[in-house]
Amino acid sequence: MKLKKVEQKEDLYQQTEYDAEAEPSAKILKLEELIFPNDTKQKLKADLPLVAFSSFVSFLHNVKGYLGKARPLLRVEILSGSCSAQQRRDLVKDFQDNKIQVLLCSLKAVGVGITLTAGRSVILTDPWWNRPIENQAIDRVHRIGFT
Repeated sequence: MKLKKVEQKEDLYQQTEYDAEAEPSAKILKLEELIFPNDTKQKLKADLPLVAFSSFVSFLHNVKGYLGKARPLLRVEILSGSCSAQQRRDLVKDFQDNKIQVLLCSLKAVGVGITLTAGRSVILTDPWWNRPIENQAIDRVHRIGFT
């Protein structure tokens, strides 16, 4: 598991919160590029709202911190296992109402009972060794009949 975290960022497995002074990882920069292709920081021409999944909540906190600093007009939230039932409901409702542009989700936290069909795009930030879990996460956003 530590090796997978090192793939995200060398010191991620020891890091507990976002360090604004640290250089963002190549993976965070690539994620920003995927969210905002060929975009200057002044424009929001992305396929939003968007859901990004990761196995590592610490990585999600780094992404949120970086995007909050790089794109202050963007509302980015994290849905993880540490959210209370009420927080989960509020985050899902806000996302469905297009009040959240980027929802960062722990793969395990969105396994059951969450529908995020307002999302226009899905990004899996790290491969999981269980393909059905990835498919289930994607299914939270894409339902049969939705395009």
